[in-house]
Amino acid sequence: MGVSNSIRYYRQRAKITQKVLAVQLGVGRTEIWLWESGRGLPSAEQLEKVAQILGIGISSLYPENAVLDVIAQSSP
Repeated sequence: MGVSNSIRYYRQRAKITQKVLAVQLGVGRTEIWLWESGRGLPSAEQLEKVAQILGIGISSLYPENAVLDVIAQSSP
């Protein structure tokens, strides 16, 4: 799971639309789509804001940590 998939996963888990996330970040919805499709990447500052909005640590957005988070969430 790359950063793009992590953003999508945690955004959907938080039940936030691309449009709502975009407004909170001060970017267009297309920007969020680009990030989630892997066609663009947010800056480090934007990643911090994304993590804050989604209520997660920034390290959760990085592939190796995101996989561990998904496994932990799936465990009974």
